[in-house]
Amino acid sequence: MKRLLAYFKFNKTEQNGFFIILVIIVLFVTIYALIKSNTRDPIPNQAKLFEQSFHDSLEVSGPVNKQEVEATYSTKDKSAGAISEHSVLEETKLFYFDPNNLPHADWHKLGLSDKQIAVLKNYEKKGGRFRVKTDLKKIYSINGRLYNRLEPYIQIKTMPDSARTKQQNKAPLLYDKFERNKAELIDINTCDTTALISLKGIGSVLSKRI
Repeated sequence: MKRLLAYFKFNKTEQNGFFIILVIIVLFVTIYALIKSNTRDPIPNQAKLFEQSFHDSLEVSGPVNKQEVEATYSTKDKSAGAISEHSVLEETKLFYFDPNNLPHADWHKLGLSDKQIAVLKNYEKKGGRFRVKTDLKKIYSINGRLYNRLEPYIQIKTMPDSARTKQQNKAPLLYDKFERNKAELIDINTCDTTALISLKGIGSVLSKRI
């Protein structure tokens, strides 16, 4: 040690300071090692204590079949969502209905959610109509299970002949209106002001200028 101090050329005061610092470092390292050894792995120790207390409680209450316990909890976890959906369907009372323009409240009574009803109403707003039972199955918000449950109660009313005829005649009526408004071809080099006025958008003043 003296050779080391002599090598670094420490005087008496510096040597004393060096020894004090060295002692402090040794103390810190020792204290840190003790604290770490006492606080090491607290969570596994607690887990072991909990597991031991659990097994002790089982031994007191009586022998338990591990397979039965696992089967019970796995069944509850897997069927949690199915039970809630099944309970909702069981509470609904089915009745005969026509899906065309069915009120929102009636869809609710049949067990449909607000989102499913919104899709149906949006389909109707766009001009959609259910002509046969299977048309309801084409709506993406209606799953196969729900359709199979509702299918026996679907009664679609046939469109009256007058309404069907009126719907079929809509296109010809529009075409006839277009034919009546169709402009007549004229020769601009030989026509007079009367022929020009007959054209849509041309008045007497403009016809004279032409």
